[in-house]
Amino acid sequence: MVGETEVYHDFGINVRISADDGRSWFRGGDPMMEPFTWTSDYAINGPYFTMAVDDEAGLYIAFTATDPRFADLNRAERPRSVFLARSTDGGRSFTTSFVYRVPEGDPKVVNNRRAMVAIDPNDASKVYVTWMQSTSAQKAKSLVAASADGGRTFGEPVDLAEPVEIGGYQGRPAVGPDGVVHVIFPGAGFTAQSPPGAPEPEDPIRPLFYRRSTDEGRTWSPVAEIDPGNAGFGHGRKHLLAADPGSGTLYAVWYGSPKTRPELFDDTDVYLRASSDGGTTWSNRVTVNDPVDAGGPERQGARQYEPGISIAPDGRVDIAWYETGARRSARTSASATAASACGPTTSTVTTTWAWPRRTSPSTSPGRTPATDRT
Repeated sequence: MVGETEVYHDFGINVRISADDGRSWFRGGDPMMEPFTWTSDYAINGPYFTMAVDDEAGLYIAFTATDPRFADLNRAERPRSVFLARSTDGGRSFTTSFVYRVPEGDPKVVNNRRAMVAIDPNDASKVYVTWMQSTSAQKAKSLVAASADGGRTFGEPVDLAEPVEIGGYQGRPAVGPDGVVHVIFPGAGFTAQSPPGAPEPEDPIRPLFYRRSTDEGRTWSPVAEIDPGNAGFGHGRKHLLAADPGSGTLYAVWYGSPKTRPELFDDTDVYLRASSDGGTTWSNRVTVNDPVDAGGPERQGARQYEPGISIAPDGRVDIAWYETGARRSARTSASATAASACGPTTSTVTTTWAWPRRTSPSTSPGRTPATDRT
């Protein structure tokens, strides 16, 4: 089963199902709730929805959506609520609930985007949805809401970035085998407005932050910085977090620049940090893709971006990503040891990597595939 967002005509979520190992496909159920059927905007601004599956093959789709009657408003002014759709028949039908419903008449809470969902691997009644909420006049919030009834109802959201001066983008959640909820979120880059005539402030560095909850989302650990990050919107993005369902080891993956203040079109690499002690300490940052100079002159100007991650039952970690200006675009991991860069102890994690292999043809030089990033 796959899902897609359509960004040119109906702006909804389309579910496709195959019952013959991908040889043929048919349309699945509709996860949208009337009248909130507009979820996507532009092809580069996702993810517009995320999926998760529980241990009984239940399917969950988290997304934000608005009523099409608000389509003529600026994107940041459209009242977008947060939803969770649930299916117990492999995506053929859905029951959809509000995670967070936008209250009428409050412009500070309308712009909700990029919902992500995580399920407790041993208790499907525990569901967690994260998203970001932002306006131009205040710092962005990194919100998380918890459900104890399988996603039918949710408690009040918590802003994980509330202590962070620059705010935070949407959290990336993962639940370990012990039921602990882990979330990473990058800083959002908020700065106070300069007085008239004063120079604009320098774009702040956007670190990667981490918090966890051991009581099903009721309380959260203090904010911890696990990577120094970069300045600039185009670097240090698309973070993901995965938890090994056996060992509980955490893997954070994203793309960014080795420079603290990169130029707009500088090269980007895919990075990984891991924790084997429940997020208390984290390994040194590892560059997953091969170095630019490893492939000769044709590798110069390579940009690696949009990584995805999965963990096999035997603990193998697989990471795939897009790449422009070069030949290689996927990689798998096997085993090694890394010292912690955060905290007084070490976090020992198996992270040696196989050589990348290409999984798709190259596009035109300097262009990226036409994708909705979902």
